[in-house]
Amino acid sequence: MFSWMGRVGLVFCMVGLVAACNADGDAPLTDDHQEPTSCTSDEDCDSGLCLADTQVCAATCEDTCNGDLVCTEGHCLPSDYCDEGFGPGCAPATCEPGCHADATCNLEAEGGPSCACNPGFEGDGLDCTIVEDNPCLEDNGGCGDPELVQCDAIEDGEGGELAAQCTTINPCLEDNGGCGDAAFFACTNTAVGEAECSAIDPCLTDNGGCGVPEYFQCDALEDAEGGHLVAECSVIDPCLSENGGCGVPEYFQCDAIEDIESGGLLAECSAIDPCLSDNGGCGVPEYFQCDAIEDAEGGHLVAECSAIDPCLTDNGGCGDPLLVQCDAIEDAEGGHLVAECTTINPCLEDNGGCGDPAFFTCTNTEVGVGECADMDFCANDNGGCGDPAFYACIPRAGELPLCRLALASCTFDYQPPLTHDVFVRSTLPDETFDLEFLALNPRDSSAQLDFEPYPHDMSSTHRSFLQYDLSSLSPGATIHNAALYLYVFGNVGDPGFLEIKVPTSTRDVGAFTWQNALYLSYENLGRTSVSGFTDGVILENIFERLSLAGASQRAIEQGALKLALISQTATTMFFSSEHPEEAYHPRLELEVQMCLEQSNAPRRDVSVSASQPDTVMSVPDYHVVDASEGDELYLRFDFWAVPDDARIVDVRLKLATDSVQGETSVMVDAITESWDPDTLTYNTRPATSGVPLLSATLADGSQEVMTWESDAFFAHVLERYEAGETVDLRVSALQGSAVFGGRAASSTLQIPRLTIVYE
Repeated sequence: MFSWMGRVGLVFCMVGLVAACNADGDAPLTDDHQEPTSCTSDEDCDSGLCLADTQVCAATCEDTCNGDLVCTEGHCLPSDYCDEGFGPGCAPATCEPGCHADATCNLEAEGGPSCACNPGFEGDGLDCTIVEDNPCLEDNGGCGDPELVQCDAIEDGEGGELAAQCTTINPCLEDNGGCGDAAFFACTNTAVGEAECSAIDPCLTDNGGCGVPEYFQCDALEDAEGGHLVAECSVIDPCLSENGGCGVPEYFQCDAIEDIESGGLLAECSAIDPCLSDNGGCGVPEYFQCDAIEDAEGGHLVAECSAIDPCLTDNGGCGDPLLVQCDAIEDAEGGHLVAECTTINPCLEDNGGCGDPAFFTCTNTEVGVGECADMDFCANDNGGCGDPAFYACIPRAGELPLCRLALASCTFDYQPPLTHDVFVRSTLPDETFDLEFLALNPRDSSAQLDFEPYPHDMSSTHRSFLQYDLSSLSPGATIHNAALYLYVFGNVGDPGFLEIKVPTSTRDVGAFTWQNALYLSYENLGRTSVSGFTDGVILENIFERLSLAGASQRAIEQGALKLALISQTATTMFFSSEHPEEAYHPRLELEVQMCLEQSNAPRRDVSVSASQPDTVMSVPDYHVVDASEGDELYLRFDFWAVPDDARIVDVRLKLATDSVQGETSVMVDAITESWDPDTLTYNTRPATSGVPLLSATLADGSQEVMTWESDAFFAHVLERYEAGETVDLRVSALQGSAVFGGRAASSTLQIPRLTIVYE
């Protein structure tokens, strides 16, 4: 039968099957149940817990309930659907109230748990008294020490009398209760006469001998042979618990390292380098660098990404960094940096593309930039043209410079530079005197010239020497006349004759001594008298002879004229180039002709007119050039009178106007195509450069002879001469109108002429 609590629990279980059955109604709700008809009947009612009316057993339904459900009083419910302390069907798991000390609770009693007095006692289980014929009342029923052995009165199976049953109270006291070696197994007295064996956990004592529990872990393992537990020691990894105290595992790494003193493991903390994994998310390691830097707030490391500069390694593959500059530029697609190579000095290769290095220079102005310029030949040594007083150096792009005569006339007066003036004396034969005066004294003459500011002992033979530089004169130059100017100190001296001679020596006179001058041969040019000494008066002595001009002419080839001043009678002193008064220095004046001039009239002169574009014009005495009418003049010159080996040094074009109408601008340019003067018309006229070689502006009404020259005109004529071609020119008006004389002009002064200056 069910107790009242069981019936109440059952009612709760069956009403809608909403709540699990329990004594106090606090069990949780459950959906894990089946209908009551799902449980199988237990006709034998082995459990003793059956419904009164259906005799459905509550303990033998495991085979009919699904899953983990159990059959409870005909219902499939979770096994723990009742509160702790209640049995199947929500019946109490103990007797309530509690039983007498000499009574036992019968959980399977009909109607629920109930108390029953033990054998040898009588009563309702709640109050039990000993039966007087209980054999245990005397001498513990013969069981022995009552503290060790319990005596229980039990009914004798035959007569129903009570007999003593002896039960060792604690079997563990003898032979460890049969549990085995007490070192490995523990015997626990669980009830009178009952013992429970258990293996002793060696880890509970002294950490199983493993060491300090903080560093070493003891695990009890079953011994394969003895079945007992043995201690297995292992070092505790501090990093397994809370990352060893290092911090967030994402940012900090814990490494277990051995402690030297204890032998245990200690936690060593380090910040995790984010760059070690996937390059810190920066991208391809080839192009992006990841640097781990400390986070200001968290103290951990964070990835800082930067593009790798390819130029920092091997100059980015550009080559020699002294020659090629590497610049890191961003790749348009990948966003990374790539190397851009730029030749630092492009002039080092192929002259920077400027052209032939013999004529063009390349200057490296900045990285990768070469600036081209024409080679300035004229900057050094006047371009090889000679003395700039005689020749102008005209630069040309891509060609050697031209040397053009810088003189207004081929014949001119010239004073060559005095490079040396010294004297020697017989009494000091190995010395050369380069003082502020020159001295002459004949052989065997003895004189002491005492005068200020140059007192000098003239007691021995003295000779003086001069040397003039003629290297600036071209080999073709002609010297027409020569004069030597000497200035004598007039306050002292003996009159006599001065002989002018040319020493035959290749040595510069600045190195002459008496010893080597004495044995030279001399060419005598003539003599001049020295007399009229007057105190305070400077005497000018001029030696002008054709012989001096001839000696100068011959000296051009050697580049210098050397003169000796020798006297057999006169004793005197001259100003030298060392004297501060330059006007009295020895001076050589030459009349030089450097070149020849050939003035040629044109071979042909032809006019054309836009007003008669297809007409071959007759050759007039005068030619009209008119801007509005399109009248033009064509001239052709040749070089028939110029020697084949001549060096042209200048050219001039002379045109004479007969009349000018209005201010007129005239241009002369070069014809660049062949043309036939006999068939020339306006429509068949040849092409021209269109770049003026010569130009001029003529005043209204003027009549003048114009001599034109320019570097461009000189270069053009020279080019035509070297090519063996004629010089073909066009004369045209850009504005206004002018009439020029032709080759048949009535006045020879009005005939066009091309003057060729050559050497």
